[in-house]
Amino acid sequence: MKFFKLKNLPIILFILVFMGMEVNVFIKSKQCFQNAYHTVIDGIYIGSKKECLLYSKGEKINLMPYRITDIGIGDSISKDSCAEYVYFYKKDSLGNYYESTKLKSFVIFPRKSWFCKD
Repeated sequence: MKFFKLKNLPIILFILVFMGMEVNVFIKSKQCFQNAYHTVIDGIYIGSKKECLLYSKGEKINLMPYRITDIGIGDSISKDSCAEYVYFYKKDSLGNYYESTKLKSFVIFPRKSWFCKD
């Protein structure tokens, strides 16, 4: 019990905060991988930490384990449940959608074995 002294409090707090952040990433990644999205983006919010939050019909789209770039309002998103990739489509001048971005998750969790049990 010598480790639990006041001088070790910053180390203990750092470890607890780090573990909390990792649990948060795990939970949000699990939710994202299990959800399917096939909708049009009608809102984008760039947060203070440069995180990109997407909205469709007033609901937040959780794409936490993906690095979102070059996406705009009116773009379409397509992601199946437990899919490896998320696809974004842009609308051309004729009103037809074409694939503009294909994103792969950056988290290291094994999606299929941990999140998507068949």
